[in-house]
Amino acid sequence: MLSARLQEVKGLGPTGIGIFLGSIQNFFPNIAPFLDVRSRKTAKTLGLCDELDEVFLALNQSASAMAKLEVALTTVRLEKRENEFS
Repeated sequence: MLSARLQEVKGLGPTGIGIFLGSIQNFFPNIAPFLDVRSRKTAKTLGLCDELDEVFLALNQSASAMAKLEVALTTVRLEKRENEFS
């Protein structure tokens, strides 16, 4: 529901919404677990698991850790640094 409401904000698209939701799950744990589609693809490219529930379990169901992972994956993708982790 939050994602749908955020889409009503002019200029905020799916990518921005995904980054926003991933980043705030540390402060709003009920959003966790959340990894946007692009971060899941980045995780798979890096050789990490891209299954949301499995990742959340591996992180001891920590919303804080999930938020950090989302931010890290987004940073790696936006800076085009995926090949540094092969």
